[in-house]
Amino acid sequence: MPLILTFFIYAFFGWIIEVIYYMYKEKRFVNRGFLNGPLIPIYGLSMVFLHLIIYSTYPRFNPEYPFNIVSVFLIIVVLSTTLEFIGGVILYHLFETRWWDYSHLKFNYKGFVCLRYSLIWGVMGTIGFSYLHHYQIYPYIETMNERLIAIINTSLIIVFFIDWMFTIISLINFKKMLVDLKRKVLLISHDSTNLKEKLGRTRFNVLRSNVNTIVDNFKNDERYTKVKSRIEQLKDFFVSPKAKEERREFESLRKLADKISSSRLYKAFPEIKLALKEDEESDKKEEKDSKK
Repeated sequence: MPLILTFFIYAFFGWIIEVIYYMYKEKRFVNRGFLNGPLIPIYGLSMVFLHLIIYSTYPRFNPEYPFNIVSVFLIIVVLSTTLEFIGGVILYHLFETRWWDYSHLKFNYKGFVCLRYSLIWGVMGTIGFSYLHHYQIYPYIETMNERLIAIINTSLIIVFFIDWMFTIISLINFKKMLVDLKRKVLLISHDSTNLKEKLGRTRFNVLRSNVNTIVDNFKNDERYTKVKSRIEQLKDFFVSPKAKEERREFESLRKLADKISSSRLYKAFPEIKLALKEDEESDKKEEKDSKK
């Protein structure tokens, strides 16, 4: 029972950390995480797993021993990296989307995890577990009345379950929008044969590049405004050939991009990128053909 309450406490602490970080980074409030409520489960799970591992390995764990601190640090680095990688891969295959991407950072693995953030989680987790959890949080939980803990846990579990139900519905709808967005982008960038013939290869490649930019980089606030201005500029490509079908598809793409960017899930994960596998394969093929 105490571990259930531990999960919720650190899931809430994790949400606070993420909100503060993005408030500093984005200069605005961002409700981080998949859930509507102020919880990020991966933080809670990490602390529960860490609690079980540490106290089963070191029953008389003492943060004053350097070896114990180093052990906690290494365990947290491995644990947090593993959970982040598994979560990233699962989301990637479920949605064909990268919800976070570390590809631009050194020592990353497939963009899902990277050394910098693994070390950050390690330092934060070591401090949090060795001093906050070991000396403050968990000893206090153990002194609480068991009946009170049961009431709190039951209430939190019910709210948590309801939140997950709404989140699943949101994820399903969000995936539908992403699939539609991908279809429209591929339609414009690959199936517009007539447009390619009228614009010429060079101008068409510029168009496709800009359309892909819309998918990869449509952001909120100033960054999103820049992308919207690029969308307006792209309209010029459709004026001369008067391709009505392409114009309609492009306008539909713009509206869909607006809808996705205004959703709560997108705001929670502004780094999200749609994986255009077909487009990447096409680019590789064209590159090979140009070398021949």
